[in-house]
Amino acid sequence: MTKRESEKLVQFSKCPAGWRMTVAHRKTIESPYLTTTEAADYLRTTVQGIYALVKRLKIKPMPGSSKLLFTREGLDGYLLKRKRR
Repeated sequence: MTKRESEKLVQFSKCPAGWRMTVAHRKTIESPYLTTTEAADYLRTTVQGIYALVKRLKIKPMPGSSKLLFTREGLDGYLLKRKRR
């Protein structure tokens, strides 16, 4: 499992013999949206490159959010348009 698929939860609790550490794994829910950093990794560019693509209207972030979020479909569409040239 990758770090994205599972997170380790470490809990400490007091027991008669002292302190006890419990480690549990929790699956995280995969979001359909990518952050700027994730989009940069997906397109194999830098975060500044993502900002430049947004500024030049090459890719469109999801509206209504305080931070830039992208869909894989939107990024794939950009790659297809770029590949056709």
